[in-house]
Amino acid sequence: MYFVLKDDALEIWKTITSSDYRFILIGCGLFLVSLILNGLFLVSLTRFYNRNFKLRQGIANHMIGQFFSGITPSSSGGQFVQAYTFTKQGVGVSQAASILFMAFIIRQTVAVLFSAITFPLRFAQMMGITQTINILGIDFNLIMLSALGFVINVFILLGLFFLAFFKPLHHFVVHNVIGFLKKIHVYSEEKAQRKIQEIDTKVATFRIELKRLLTNWKILLLSILIAFLDVIVYNSYPYVMGMAVHAEVTGSYLDALCMSNFLSLITMMIPIPGAAGGAELVFQFMFSNFMGGSPQYVNSINLLWRFFTFYLGVFLGALVFIFYRGSPKKEAMAIDRKAFLDVEVLSLTQELHFEMNQSDLIEKEVPQDNKTKGKRSRKKYRPSVMDDEESVEEHFAHLKQELQPQFDSNEEILLKEDEIKEENLENNEDKKES
Repeated sequence: MYFVLKDDALEIWKTITSSDYRFILIGCGLFLVSLILNGLFLVSLTRFYNRNFKLRQGIANHMIGQFFSGITPSSSGGQFVQAYTFTKQGVGVSQAASILFMAFIIRQTVAVLFSAITFPLRFAQMMGITQTINILGIDFNLIMLSALGFVINVFILLGLFFLAFFKPLHHFVVHNVIGFLKKIHVYSEEKAQRKIQEIDTKVATFRIELKRLLTNWKILLLSILIAFLDVIVYNSYPYVMGMAVHAEVTGSYLDALCMSNFLSLITMMIPIPGAAGGAELVFQFMFSNFMGGSPQYVNSINLLWRFFTFYLGVFLGALVFIFYRGSPKKEAMAIDRKAFLDVEVLSLTQELHFEMNQSDLIEKEVPQDNKTKGKRSRKKYRPSVMDDEESVEEHFAHLKQELQPQFDSNEEILLKEDEIKEENLENNEDKKES
C-alpha cells in the first residue's frame, strides 16, 4: 500500500471515493460469485466420499484455505489447513488429501488451458502496450515473464503425467537425479530420502486421483466448468475497477481478461506471502498504458483490484477461521509442507489397504467367470492403485517403512492400521449389502 500511495495518496483517495458505485457493487457481486463457485467446486469433489457435505461447508473450507494461502510463502499453508478443516466437517483426513489433490489436478489443467487460449489471442497485442523495465542496461518486457509462468504450469502438469505413466523416467529421476544431487551435497541423506518419498507419493497419488476423475467424467466436466468460470471471474476485476474509477480503458473486456491472466502467471512465481509488493509492482507496469496512463487511475485500480482479489479474502478468511466451529485451530499452528506430505502418505496408505482388502474379496466372493465384470464395476467408484508389475503388498511394505518415522512408536502404527482396517471392513459390509 505504501508503494501505491506514496506519491499521490490524496488524489487516489478522491478517485476511489468518487468512483461509480454500480461497478463497485459489481465487484462485490463477483467476489460473492467466486465464493459460491469455489464452494461448489469443493462440494462436487467431496461428494465422492460424503454425500451430506454442504455448500456452506465448502465455502468455509475455501475461505480458511484462502486465508492461510495468503499469509504463508508460496501459498504453502492453504492445503494443509484445508485438509484438517475437512476432518472437522466429517471427511476423513486421507479422503481430504484425495479431494485436494483432485482439485490441484483440475485447477492446474484449467490454468494451462485458459492460458493456451489467451496467449494466441492477445499476447502480441499486449506486448505492444506493456511498459518495459531496464535490468542491467537491457530493456525487458514484463509480459515475457508470463510466458515463463505458462511454461512452468505446463511443465508441472506434463511432468506429473510422464512420471506417473512412464516408469523409466520416474526411476531415472528418483535414483539418478536425486542420487547425483546427494553426491554433490545439494541434498543431505535425510533430505534426499524425504524428496524421494515426496516424488513417489505425488506420482502415485496423481495416478490414483486422475483415474478416479476419468472414471467419473460427469463430476470431472462439472468441476472443470466451475474452475473455468472462477478463472474468468477472478480476471474480470481489473476491467470492472477501471470502469468504476472512469479510467480511459484502451482495450476491450477480452483484452483486460487476457492481460489479467498474464499478470496471474507472473505473480504465481513470487514466493512472498500473497505476492505482496510484487503483485502491485507488476500490475503497475502491465496496466499503466492499458488504463490510460494516468498514475492516479492506475494506482486506484491497483488498490481496488488487490482489495477484491486478496485483502478482502484474507480478512474474511481470518474471521471464518476464528469463529467457525470446524476450524482446526490447534493443528493450524504447525503448518508446513512436510505436514501435508504426511497427510498424502496416509491417504496413499489407506488406498493400498483398500486395494488389498478388495482384491481378497473379489477372489473369495466373485465366481471365476465373473471376475472381469466384478473388477469393472469396482473401478467405477474406486480405480486400481497400481498398474505396473509390482504387487500392492510390495508397495504397501515400502510405504509402511516410509511412514514409520512419523510416529513415536510401533504401537501407534498398529493403532492407525487397525483404524484403517475397521473403516475398510465397514465399507466392505456396506458393499455386500448393496
